[in-house]
Amino acid sequence: MGLGWELRSDRCSRGGGHLVLRCRLDPLSAGSGGAGGRGGSAGSEEPADEGKSDPLDACSAARAVASGRAAGVPKSHDGVVESIRCLHLARRSAIKARTQAVNQIRALLTTGPAVLREQTRGLGRKALISRMVRLRPELNGAQHPEQATKIAVRGLARRCQALNEEIAALEVQLSQLTLAAAPRLLARPGIGIDTAAQLLITAGDNPDRLRSEAAFARLVGVVPIPASSGRTDRHRLSRGGDR
Repeated sequence: MGLGWELRSDRCSRGGGHLVLRCRLDPLSAGSGGAGGRGGSAGSEEPADEGKSDPLDACSAARAVASGRAAGVPKSHDGVVESIRCLHLARRSAIKARTQAVNQIRALLTTGPAVLREQTRGLGRKALISRMVRLRPELNGAQHPEQATKIAVRGLARRCQALNEEIAALEVQLSQLTLAAAPRLLARPGIGIDTAAQLLITAGDNPDRLRSEAAFARLVGVVPIPASSGRTDRHRLSRGGDR
């Protein structure tokens, strides 16, 4: 006897002005018959756009699987685009960490000793990091706020330098892979390595799964959705897709 799945949705009481919808997949009991789901016939249609949130996405995916409408081809993760995605993720994380470290340096200088603050006033990011790395605090004098501030900002500046080296190494590898994967895309005006890499990541290693320009527009969240009311004829952008 096969194992089927049943889609249920329970409407909860209103609380705080919001109506909560819970969806779950429960195994069918042995006597409920067959492996088919009860989420609707294979040809049934769901609303094209119900909003964008994790619970709504989970409900929509469950309904599509249960009714047999889920016929899309998923991304493959066995090509050069998957390598680009990994490097792009690491680079973005390193840039975020560097920005955080620089902001922490500036915050410490703002609240720190006036002498140190005046020495770094008006410096850009690179000059600030270079100046802070050259500080020589008294390591045994951490009980004094001035020395503790110098120790902290020098450590953060060294972290920024290490992140700069990491980002530069990742950018070299990312540039090589992106250029090899999409040279014509990079040849277009206004498209650099970061933009091209993101477009490749969105399309995946098997872009042929996107059957039309409209399918790609829906994937990236720029498809127009009718939002007319009365005599007003207008559209809005879809809130779905990889935005």
